[in-house]
Amino acid sequence: MYILGAAAAAAGGSEGGAAAAAADASGCFASNSVVTLANGKKIAIEYLKPSRELLTTEGDLDLSGEPLIPGASVGSPETELSVYENWQLNQARTDYAIKYLEKWNQTKEKTSTGRPIDGIISPVCALPAYPHEFRLSVGYTGIANLLQLSSVILPVTRVDLELDQVTDEYRSMKIASELDQIARETYKAPEVFENCIVGLQVICRRLEEEKAIGMAMVLEKALKLYQ
Repeated sequence: MYILGAAAAAAGGSEGGAAAAAADASGCFASNSVVTLANGKKIAIEYLKPSRELLTTEGDLDLSGEPLIPGASVGSPETELSVYENWQLNQARTDYAIKYLEKWNQTKEKTSTGRPIDGIISPVCALPAYPHEFRLSVGYTGIANLLQLSSVILPVTRVDLELDQVTDEYRSMKIASELDQIARETYKAPEVFENCIVGLQVICRRLEEEKAIGMAMVLEKALKLYQ
């Protein structure tokens, strides 16, 4: 089994530490290995527009008769699309899915078996939990929703007041985006998130729910051995 380790460090290191633990502990299983791919910034940026706009065009909000909470409000009546515009947006999603599949298949160049990776290990989001009124961010789950990929989330650890302090290294890290800036400003101290669960996500291809569950079970066992 080959797993792409795509986890990035969280503010205090909980999520990043868990991902590193998974990578180290995976050596306990002779048939498993972890490979890492370089960041694909361009392809990652391209998925944001269709994923956000598709969220606001389905009309489900009208059925409830209630407004979205501020943290989940990402659209407005002005952003509603015509049928043709909706088609174009779905075409953009399809185009992105093709590019993503190509990237996935190219991972065969990094594995010793010559086969593409089975799945991806990633954080769930940049924060252990969202405070009230926090601006909506689907974090690392967005790609699974957009491309209808199979995914499983499993709890790994909890925020620790000693281990998850904000470090100088974290403060000096380059800010990648507006959402990154918001996450940085939100995680000012571990006390805000004390004892919150920190999780990891396993993503597999479409219609591979059983494989995603199996990979999550392997990851859970590896993490327990590491601890």
